[in-house]
Amino acid sequence: HRGVFVAGEKEGVWKEWQGDGGGKTVGWVEGEREGVSETFYANGKRARAGLWRRDMRQGAWRSWRPDGTPHTEEHWDSGVATGLWRWWHENGVLGGAAEKEGGKLHGQFRSSFDDGQPKEEGRFEADRGVGTWTIWTEDGSRIVDQWRAGVQEGLWQSFAPDGRKLEEGQFL
Repeated sequence: HRGVFVAGEKEGVWKEWQGDGGGKTVGWVEGEREGVSETFYANGKRARAGLWRRDMRQGAWRSWRPDGTPHTEEHWDSGVATGLWRWWHENGVLGGAAEKEGGKLHGQFRSSFDDGQPKEEGRFEADRGVGTWTIWTEDGSRIVDQWRAGVQEGLWQSFAPDGRKLEEGQFL
């Protein structure tokens, strides 16, 4: 670690070196994280970057893989997860997107396989699955079921890749 203490509190930009050769810089004001924070891999590429305000995450935070391709993007408001969160597969294809509100999953959720084909789609309310969810397999078959407050209920169906219905049942 390298930085300055003022009146016993961290102040200014602090640098930290990690055992693997990577590093991190974080701004401090009166002992609280403030300003840009960046973490780097040993190869010098950015691993993570974001902004601190009064020791709370604020705005967009992004992470990358060691080769520099995107990994995640998160949004924060005064330390609370909010807005669109996205993540990518190693090949650069968008792996999924979810909305957060008040720190919880809330709204549309979508994920995909690394070839871009859909994997899962549904909605969350306060971290719980609600409504119709569809889950695909890599061969294109799918299951469609219903959720209420995070619990499966009602009709579920499975379909072959060509759309033929294979099974149907009820969650009570």
